[in-house]
Amino acid sequence: PGMSSEDLEYRAKLVELIYSEERNMMTRFDGEADAAKKSEHVAPDTNTTDFIEYAEQIKKLEKVTLSDAKLINNAVASLNAMKQSLTDFGYTQEQADALIKAVRDAKSSLTELQVASAGRDFKNLLTKINGLSDTFSAKDIATLKSISNEITALTAEERMLLKDTAQYAKYLDLTEQYKEYCNAILPEGEEAAKGAVSAFAYAAAAIAATVSVAAGAAFALRKRIGL
Repeated sequence: PGMSSEDLEYRAKLVELIYSEERNMMTRFDGEADAAKKSEHVAPDTNTTDFIEYAEQIKKLEKVTLSDAKLINNAVASLNAMKQSLTDFGYTQEQADALIKAVRDAKSSLTELQVASAGRDFKNLLTKINGLSDTFSAKDIATLKSISNEITALTAEERMLLKDTAQYAKYLDLTEQYKEYCNAILPEGEEAAKGAVSAFAYAAAAIAATVSVAAGAAFALRKRIGL
């Protein structure tokens, strides 16, 4: 009594779903409702939607191969540019974390494959970086200069691969320590600092032309001492 025609129709449909002989009808109805719920959350951030598409493809890979490079790199680029959370698209936080992990794990596997197939000079460069201590000292300046020269001789593709390695992260950390070292000695030994920076700055700038990570600190230091 007192129910509208719309409410009566909804109630009849619900009863039909519950008591229907087609037992999977309710499950299908729930699945359609969940899909509709996800679609309501889709926003015009193409980076996020692209990431979802790439990541779902990556999850289906049985094994990462070199031929998957374009797919994986596209997924990483979209991930880095995403402006929304995957939870805004109907994913739970656990599902979102699993999707991101799948892409990052695939990228790590791809990097390992690419390093393994790289040329001898590239591998020797990684070995030289591995040979450095994690803590900078003045005796490392010549080695850092040599490494920088070798980096500038790499192809653009090799520089991009280097950027993805643990060795490059170590190299950047050492160059940051080097900058701090030069800043510390400027008041007492400006000429010595100028000579040290001159030996290193060109290579740092060349690295920046491709990956633009380490050059900011080197450029600031060169400007400070008038190079």
